[in-house]
Amino acid sequence: MSELLLGKVADGAAPYRTMAKPGRNDPCPCGSGNKYKRRCLPKEEAAEHARFARAAAEAVKAASALKQQQQAAFDALQDEHDLAEASNAVIALVRAGKLDEAEQAARDLLVRFPEVR
Repeated sequence: MSELLLGKVADGAAPYRTMAKPGRNDPCPCGSGNKYKRRCLPKEEAAEHARFARAAAEAVKAASALKQQQQAAFDALQDEHDLAEASNAVIALVRAGKLDEAEQAARDLLVRFPEVR
C-alpha cells in the first residue's frame, strides 16, 4: 500500500521518493480507519477534476488569445496588400496619362488609409 518507491528525476539527478497511491480497498492513509474509497478518494478525485477544469479553461483562453493575434496579423497583412494594390493602381493611371482619374484614386487612397501620408 504505502511503500516508498525510489525513482530518478533525470539523467544523473538525485533520486526522489514518492508514496505509492493507495488502492481503493486499502485503509485510508489519513488514519481514519475507513477504506480509502469511502474517505479520501472522492476528495482527491474532486480536486483532480477541478485541476483539469482549470487547465481546460486556461487552454481555451490561450487558444482564444492566439486566434485574436492571428486575426490581427491577417488583418494587418490584408491592409498592406490593399494599400499596395491601390497605390499601384494610381501609378498605373499616371503612367497611362489618366491624371484626373489618378488624382481621384489618390484622394480615395488617403481617405481609405489616413495613417499613411
